[in-house]
Amino acid sequence: MQKPRHAGRPILSGLAFSQSVRYLWAMRPAPHLLASGLALALSLPAAALAWTFYTTEDAENPQPLRWYQGRPAYTWRLSTATPGEADWARIQPLVEAAHDAWIGTECGTVPEFTFGGTSEATAATLPKTLADEPDNLVVFVNSKVQWQDSGNLSSWLAITKIASDSRTGQIIDADIEVNDGMYTFWYDDRRGPASTVDFRAMIVHELGHFYGLDHSTVDSAVMEARYDAETPRRALTDDDTDGVCALYADAPQWVDPNAGDGGHDDDGGCGAGGRAGLAGGLAGLAVTALRRRGRQAA
Repeated sequence: MQKPRHAGRPILSGLAFSQSVRYLWAMRPAPHLLASGLALALSLPAAALAWTFYTTEDAENPQPLRWYQGRPAYTWRLSTATPGEADWARIQPLVEAAHDAWIGTECGTVPEFTFGGTSEATAATLPKTLADEPDNLVVFVNSKVQWQDSGNLSSWLAITKIASDSRTGQIIDADIEVNDGMYTFWYDDRRGPASTVDFRAMIVHELGHFYGLDHSTVDSAVMEARYDAETPRRALTDDDTDGVCALYADAPQWVDPNAGDGGHDDDGGCGAGGRAGLAGGLAGLAVTALRRRGRQAA
């Protein structure tokens, strides 16, 4: 199993922020490293260069960030703030197909997500407590100003924002913001100009983050940290499926956070502590930002 990466740095009220290795265009000479200071050891043996996943910040007992099994219904929503090149009716089946690629792995353990309708939100929304109902948005940020005002760099193609239980690692909500104000995406098999981005390659990568995976160091993997403009990667490789199947091989069962004591076992191994809210950082929300980086001058 690959060495996991911690998901965030706790601050006030149990809320944590972090960012992943930035996503680069393939013409860059080398990937940037985690802003938190975690480095990609280029001298590692080939066998170690593979998938990784995110964990909670607990140094003694880190828990993987992942969705729990058995929730009555997992859904995702699509914002009506869509790009000029395609409407939501065109985009919806592409996102569904990307979800199906991850869900349909041979291990059969990745939770199923289905389309839950549209939303009028124009940016990612984050829950305030562990018991909040998730919306799991895909939203196109059409404005350059709005994108930058959110603290995002103009070079990022998209950002996946995950809210999770800081104790158990259970993912509570995950939203994907797409930088539509500064990039043009193409949506079918007719390749766009060199300066445009394959939406299907981008969204299947972002959904890898959505399900809890970090970047891979296998060049051909969907979860590799660079966007290859010449050969966009849409199809999952063995490395991608091995990673997500390992992540969900022993995922705990979901427990309704509004029932009983909020679902925490004595050992913290199951459920979400909705009644604990954000108090004191115990079973609070952690927010992880998983960013993809676009083209910059070398």
